Amino acid sequence: GLGALISTYTVPNVIVFYDLPFKIGTAILIYIFLMRGKNLSKKEAVTLMVLFFAYLIVREVLFPVDFLVG
Repeated sequence: GLGALISTYTVPNVIVFYDLPFKIGTAILIYIFLMRGKNLSKKEAVTLMVLFFAYLIVREVLFPVDFLVG
């Protein structure tokens, strides 16, 4: 925390407006899946994998400059 306060590093907008909301939404979805049952069903697991690949494709299309950088 202290390093973040004194550094001049800024968080890129793509992280704040695309990555973070997507990851929070995915976490909520996983929470809902796990609250319905103790394990993920195959359908739920496939849904999460499809969402992940869709996330990667959309990120590559919308933000090609910083894809897989860092």
